[in-house]
Amino acid sequence: TEIVDIDFIAPRFDTGGRKTAGARTTVLLNGVKVYDRQELNPPKGAAGRLGEAPAGPLMLQEHGMPVQFRNIWVVEK
Repeated sequence: TEIVDIDFIAPRFDTGGRKTAGARTTVLLNGVKVYDRQELNPPKGAAGRLGEAPAGPLMLQEHGMPVQFRNIWVVEK
């Protein structure tokens, strides 16, 4: 069983709706940091159709491998 901790920072927008900072993430796999405040590319696929926003739905995806998601916590900071 792998434990993945993801700290996601949503993109930031000014009052005019212009993006001022891209989305970033920090990822730990079994306690080992694999990404540290890594800037993310704009979303693609289903998430891309929603566009970038300061808040929105959580979308999890797999790519043909058997995977289970459990014990998911969403904590706003």
